[in-house]
Amino acid sequence: MITLKIRLLPENMQIFEELMALYSLKGVEIVNPDDPMYDELRWREEERPLRPHVEPHALLYGNENVLENILHDLSHLIISSEEVVTEEVNWMEKWSEGFEGMEAGNRLFIRPPWIPAQEGKENIVIVPGMAFGTGHHETTRLSAAAIEKWMREGDRVIDVGSGSGVLSLVAASLGASSVLAIENDSTTFTSAKENFSLNPTSDLIHLSMAIFCRKSQNKRI
Repeated sequence: MITLKIRLLPENMQIFEELMALYSLKGVEIVNPDDPMYDELRWREEERPLRPHVEPHALLYGNENVLENILHDLSHLIISSEEVVTEEVNWMEKWSEGFEGMEAGNRLFIRPPWIPAQEGKENIVIVPGMAFGTGHHETTRLSAAAIEKWMREGDRVIDVGSGSGVLSLVAASLGASSVLAIENDSTTFTSAKENFSLNPTSDLIHLSMAIFCRKSQNKRI
């Protein structure tokens, strides 16, 4: 894969970015210091993004033929271009490095394997990955807190669309007698299986690959 840096006039940035959707690129990064998103009045001070002090440019990631086509087709928008050497980065791994443990409800602590367990809490171990449900999203935290509040010890639980399996693990850790975790995505299924293996309550959870309904052209569901 080749990385191409393209210098552009600020007034050409938006149309150039929109046109990139027409090409089979691996990735596009647009850097425009004049973008309205950097206007101070749009943000609270603690949320304000830093304005980059660089010239407007785009970084395009793709194969040689696609990049050559862009240079030819859009030459009227481009000031100059150069190939740049970039370090190959595993972005999933990079993102995982910044993942920290967090509390959910009053009794739960959701953490990756490299964060020490928190004493006095029900520790849920999750490997950050492609599946939804690391505990950092508000919906996951609220759902975990709701399970803690409303589930009674010994209840049987069905987790439909289990994702990473975090809520199945929450239910099992808080005293469910059994948990049926249902998922229909193979990548997510593998992620949940790994997460269950890292927790002592995995024996209470049955992971199932299932699709509840399919749309049919011939009859209504």
